[in-house]
Amino acid sequence: MKQMIIVGGGQAGFSIVENLKFLGYKQKLLLLTEEETAPYQRPPLSKKFLLGEFPKDRLYFKPFQFYESKNIQLEVSSKVESINRYEKKVILENKKVYDYEKLFLATGSRARHLSIGISENLSRVYTLRNIKDVEKIRPEFASGKKLVIVGGGYIGLETAAIAIKRGLE
Repeated sequence: MKQMIIVGGGQAGFSIVENLKFLGYKQKLLLLTEEETAPYQRPPLSKKFLLGEFPKDRLYFKPFQFYESKNIQLEVSSKVESINRYEKKVILENKKVYDYEKLFLATGSRARHLSIGISENLSRVYTLRNIKDVEKIRPEFASGKKLVIVGGGYIGLETAAIAIKRGLE
């Protein structure tokens, strides 16, 4: 069955499906996300969620029932391995194949990693991009500990502010 596929479960992917349905799009939509959960807000990750002041369930844009009620097939834990543009097929890592009429790529960005050989020798090197990352990092945010942040963008600055608030050096 031909359908519209959106690859990416972040703000952009969610906005596409929500707006298409709001504008009256009737056909089935397939939203593919690598993460194990429904699309959620990213800004609170490096602020209130990291502090433990924002419950996980409030991060989600909509509950799972929203997707079902709007004829949106949400496939979590679905990593796209390749796209065949000529045959209009999306092939997942688990070898599932989906046909599409229209395809939106809303995959966002990935954190840059330290050079090979450097990061493998360091313990407690983290990235902060998703819920799982925050859940790994949160126990490290204890008063008196030391922290080095590589990256002075929005996420790095927010994380630094939270670290200071928590008494990290």
